[in-house]
Amino acid sequence: TCGWDQDYGPDGGNQVHFLNCHYTGPAKPATDDQIELIKELCPHLYTEGEELNLCCSIRQLTDLQTNFGTPKALIEAYCPTCWYNFRKNFCDMTCSDQQNKFVRADHVVEGPGFDNGFVNYTGQNVAMVKDVTYFVTEEFATDLYESCKDVQFPAVSDTIMYMLCGAWGSQYCNPHRWFNFLGSVDNGYAPFQIDYQFSTSNATDDGYEYHSPEVISCQDTAPGYSSGCGCGNCPAACTGAPPVFDSDQSIDDFKIAGYDGMAVVMAMVFAVGSVLFIGFSIVCSTAAIPVFTNQAAIGPRIRTNKINDTIEQFFTWWGEFAAKHPVLVLVSSLALAFGLCFGVLNLKVVTD
Repeated sequence: TCGWDQDYGPDGGNQVHFLNCHYTGPAKPATDDQIELIKELCPHLYTEGEELNLCCSIRQLTDLQTNFGTPKALIEAYCPTCWYNFRKNFCDMTCSDQQNKFVRADHVVEGPGFDNGFVNYTGQNVAMVKDVTYFVTEEFATDLYESCKDVQFPAVSDTIMYMLCGAWGSQYCNPHRWFNFLGSVDNGYAPFQIDYQFSTSNATDDGYEYHSPEVISCQDTAPGYSSGCGCGNCPAACTGAPPVFDSDQSIDDFKIAGYDGMAVVMAMVFAVGSVLFIGFSIVCSTAAIPVFTNQAAIGPRIRTNKINDTIEQFFTWWGEFAAKHPVLVLVSSLALAFGLCFGVLNLKVVTD
């Protein structure tokens, strides 16, 4: 059975959040249009050849499609398995034919209905659900969070939790904080307040069940997709075995004329380098070096251009200053170097 079945009226008279009808009857058979939307939005609820009963209207499904727009853009291309799991949380709460087993309507209000495009409730006073409690297991909340928490958001060099966990951000987010933000009307997307209640048990004292749908690990492939999440968005996908090298072949087997090949190569490099160095030294030592005995022989100092003179004067001054104040120069240079390198403390490497 259900806890609601369709939009009845706007919340507080505005046209932003629309509340759902308080309905406790059985789920209703899905229309062809609903089935097409379910296949797109909530494929886990549809099984080919089986009758589909829903606790949501076509209007609720189109609203769900609109609200899925932002998280889909953030998640699906980077980690389709996370996206598949993420939708279960809202699809089951909105449309499951077992809805009233794990969703409790806590606050029901009455107000004027409206024409929702499918049924005209204008002029009628209707009962609408304003706040609900959604019972979920700790396992479901944790597994869903773990499958999504490392999905990258390259635009801010962070994970998607930077956007989807509110003020907590990615650094301080955890499963409870994430779910509570997703259920808050303050996030701009939730049509009404959803208060999550978590537990490791199966049922509450008053008969509600803690919802625990299957969550697929991020490295595994979700139905409808060709692959799971990549290593950059799912650490569990980075567990490939290291490359195995043939133990019969190693650098020790490199031989030249029966000798260790690496040793022979290094000896040849040393011999050639030594010959070149010695030869260069002999040539330079026998070259004629002109000797000038007096200033007249040297001739007048050749004037250079103004730019060269300026550079020469500056470095002459700098050399004299550094020689007179070595401690100050060293300390200043080190301080400048450390200052320029300080930004590396905030460096975050993003891989894909």
